[in-house]
Amino acid sequence: SFVDRKITSVLELGGGFGNIAYHFTLKGAKAVVEDIDNAYLAVAQKRHPNISVLKHDINNTFPFPDNSFDLVTCTGTLHYSYIKDINKIVEEMFRVSRGFLLLDLLSRYAPYRFLEKIYNPAYNPKTYSPKEAELLLKKFNLKIVNRIGSKTPYFLSEIMPFSGKTVYILTEKQF
Repeated sequence: SFVDRKITSVLELGGGFGNIAYHFTLKGAKAVVEDIDNAYLAVAQKRHPNISVLKHDINNTFPFPDNSFDLVTCTGTLHYSYIKDINKIVEEMFRVSRGFLLLDLLSRYAPYRFLEKIYNPAYNPKTYSPKEAELLLKKFNLKIVNRIGSKTPYFLSEIMPFSGKTVYILTEKQF
């Protein structure tokens, strides 16, 4: 399981300042932070000597061999309008991961989403129903290890993760 496995290598896609990568480098892992913003990458690279950075468009094939990383993450990125094909990105995440993928999907029918539409009608992120999220993960034979919703009452965050704004999903490759 994820808790029992030592994570020695991490790829953080759309990583910005590399917060997730930084967490794992403190535990001895090596990490690559991928982003399109040079300013973010400069900050990420200075955070820890085990962090490397890659300026790269997430819509393009990742420049890594198959099974390169124990953990591949992509949080706070997949809902943006510049994402051309989430299936291609998840397929690439799957290809370069030898174990785990962590991603987040914005919940389509959460009460939070309706309020957000009222306050910011121009904001139109990509969102997912629970069924659509399940189908996306099933395409790649990914087993859900854990999922938790954000911006929802704590007691509902695991029981009904899609009742919040975002659902963080940790998955494991099945061989």
